[in-house]
Amino acid sequence: MNISFIIRLSKIMVLLSVAALALVVVFGNITDYDSNYQFVKHMMSMDTKPDYLGKAIEYRAVTDTFMHHFMYICNYY
Repeated sequence: MNISFIIRLSKIMVLLSVAALALVVVFGNITDYDSNYQFVKHMMSMDTKPDYLGKAIEYRAVTDTFMHHFMYICNYY
């Protein structure tokens, strides 16, 4: 076995490992939509921000339900 074959084989193994991880993550996000959606909703609504930030950054909050679903779906494609 020469070194180029070993390097090629190791690259294939890394690629397959990353693909398997991505498959598990996508499967989890599809089958457990609500818990992941709640996370996206809270992050975009900024309703769980620390108190020391005050009201100065609340103008950035996105509270539209359609946008929460849209960003959840777009985040995984």
